[in-house]
Amino acid sequence: MNKFENFLYKRFIGFNNNRDEYQEKEINKKLALGYIFAFYMILVLMMISFIIDTVNHTISFGTVALFLLLEFISLYIFIGIRKNKIDTTECYSQEEYRLAIKKLKKNSLFIGIFWGVSIFLFTEMLSPFLTGENFNIKFFSIIIYSIGGFIFGTIMYFLEKSKLKKEF
Repeated sequence: MNKFENFLYKRFIGFNNNRDEYQEKEINKKLALGYIFAFYMILVLMMISFIIDTVNHTISFGTVALFLLLEFISLYIFIGIRKNKIDTTECYSQEEYRLAIKKLKKNSLFIGIFWGVSIFLFTEMLSPFLTGENFNIKFFSIIIYSIGGFIFGTIMYFLEKSKLKKEF
């Protein structure tokens, strides 16, 4: 931590003197859990604000601000983890690597399906419903969102696979 980060950290926690390793570990655990709760609360509030905006046919500052805040927090964490190279997984045997790839394939399939279904439901059903329009499900839309989900899942697979390190 640089001097400014250390200053912010100590001010946020509310202490000026150093803590022992156990206390710091517990404080960091609580901060991480608080961040996770705050992240999902911001996400839910942003979606509620977006739904209200959709119903009223407006775009409010609150929705945009919540979106930008969520993006800033996500990028800060992503860049910090990537910069320190703590997002890699070391595999020390062929079997461990094979199991990691198998798990990665399952997770990528799930995230691709989840993404495709979520975007489909949001765009084709929820948005028209909130704006008072009739919605109809088209076969072409299902194909497009399925392809989109497949592409998203594939991209996620290769991104995560690049983080696996063979140490054997």
